[in-house]
Amino acid sequence: TMNGTTRLLLFTAALLVGAELLFGNANGSLLLTLTMGIALVEGAIALAAITEVVGAKWLDSIKDDLLSLAPFLLVILSLLIPLSTQMEMYPWAKHPHGLWFNVASFIGRNAAFILIAFALAQAMRSAIRRGEESRKRYAVLYLIVFALSQSLTAFDIVMSLSHPWFSTLFGGYFFIEAIFAALGLGAIHFRSRYRGEELAASAGLRKSLWDLATVMFGFSVLWVGLLYSKYLVIWYGNLPAEVGYFLDRFSSPKYLIACWAILACLFPIPFVTLLSRRRTASRHVVALVGAVIIFGILLERFIMLKPLFPSFNYPQAAGELIILMSAILACLRHGGKTERGQHTV
Repeated sequence: TMNGTTRLLLFTAALLVGAELLFGNANGSLLLTLTMGIALVEGAIALAAITEVVGAKWLDSIKDDLLSLAPFLLVILSLLIPLSTQMEMYPWAKHPHGLWFNVASFIGRNAAFILIAFALAQAMRSAIRRGEESRKRYAVLYLIVFALSQSLTAFDIVMSLSHPWFSTLFGGYFFIEAIFAALGLGAIHFRSRYRGEELAASAGLRKSLWDLATVMFGFSVLWVGLLYSKYLVIWYGNLPAEVGYFLDRFSSPKYLIACWAILACLFPIPFVTLLSRRRTASRHVVALVGAVIIFGILLERFIMLKPLFPSFNYPQAAGELIILMSAILACLRHGGKTERGQHTV
């Protein structure tokens, strides 16, 4: 019989794929759901893999829960089904050329990387559960595939919408943001996973929360440094082919306000809030900062897509994102309990 997690995954995939097949019309909502989903899920597993490779213990309190998201990659994979029916949104799809700008190749390579990431995540999860030495090898392999998969998401799913525009920094930017988003997700889950009295009674949990907040603080600095590097190269080069992408987003006052909001969510708010050790000791404050980070990355994805889709379907996008986030959080809660039960046995 199917367990609760399997039923949840099938139900989520059916809802998202069904909504897009029935109501989707290449209006951008699918791409927003897909890019956020793959960032959160692959990023959460990558976070666990990083701590496994370096032997860090600060994530142990939620690492099993994050690894339980591995099967959710199959939900992300299922979103390629409706994407294959909406390829007219890509300018190159009308006149495919070569091996790269080809619909079958586009869907095939993205599906292949998600499947490889899923297989490696499952292998790493199983090796960690059994305490096998191979777990570090699987973690390293997963991180390599993760970096390539996120880069492919950047170059293929997002950047090729504006073909022939390109930015070589886009891939690295995406996989750093995926880990940043996963830290925010981990902070939200930590708050629901541990009650206040459990935190008060355990110095180890308090240290884990402080470490999680510290890494989030560090990633806010890393993110703004990467953002500066990306814009510095484009400004210094002053190439019309690259500048045009940003002019489309900065020329409109409403987009410019959103860009300032993105900057605030991903740097000043986490930086200033998490400077205080007292605030980093509060699971509520850390979770709130995590939610702000995820919102900032979501808003940034929206700004990347919206100028290309004048008829962007806001209600459908909102509904799909609510389904996605609810399912991920439910999977973390249910999957984590299953993992801990297996450890106990």
